[in-house]
Parts: sequence; structure tokens; C-alpha cells
Amino acid sequence: MSNETDWAWVAGFFEGEGSFCIQRSWKKKPGRFVGWVEISQKHPEPLLFIQEILEDCTILHEETRVCNGVRFGTHTLVIHTIKATRFLKRVLPFMHHPEKIAKAKIFVRIFTEEGHSGIRLTEKRIEERENAWKEWLELKAEIRGDL
Repeated sequence: MSNETDWAWVAGFFEGEGSFCIQRSWKKKPGRFVGWVEISQKHPEPLLFIQEILEDCTILHEETRVCNGVRFGTHTLVIHTIKATRFLKRVLPFMHHPEKIAKAKIFVRIFTEEGHSGIRLTEKRIEERENAWKEWLELKAEIRGDL
């Protein structure tokens, strides 16, 4: 059973080592997106700890890459869509990095229980998701310096 200190640590670790991704899943259907949260690390121990305290099952991938002729391994914890939303809701109160907080809030606005397991999205919900998607794209452009 995890405690608040564990979640605060996970939030800090995620802010330093984690990333977000949101993509359209159906180009012709508005409001349809897929998303995930990834946390990568050379050593698996911190990711195994995070995996242990998560309520949902998550996948830990191991990769070996070559960079400038040097082989190195990375471990990535991948948390998809609804599970990622639950994860973010849990760590948001402990987060401090403004950019990651903004991204997490948009992610949570896009991904809820709706739109999965055959639940039909209402027109209002599609519009809300599309507006959040626009904010996501604007935030990414601002971070890159495009705006």
C-alpha cells in the first residue's frame, strides 16, 4: 500500500524523467485520441517501484540502443490512456513544474472513461476534447518557441 510520501516521490521522478504523448486516433472522426505517459530510466529499480505502487497493471519495456557505437539499455514504463489519467490525477497535487502541470491537466481533460469500452461520446464532449487538443498543440508550440 502506497502513502503520500511515495506519491510525492513518484511525482518528482515523473517530472524529471517522464513524458506525455497525445495523438489523434481517427483522422476523420473528431474527438478521438490516444495518449500515454512514459517514464524512462537506465536502471529499472525506480520504475519497478512505481509499477509496484500503481493500482493498475502497467508494462515495463526494456530496450537496447546503440549511440556512437556504444550499447546501452533503457527501461520504459508505459501507462496508456485511462490508466495514465488515473496516474496523473494521483501525482498532480505533488507536481511543481508549470509545463508538466499544464500538460497533465490537458491530458486529464481529454481522457476520461468516455470514448472507451463502447461508450459513445456526446457532441459536447467531442467539442471539449477538440478544444483541449487545440490547447495541447498551442502549449507544445509555445514550449518549442514557435509562438
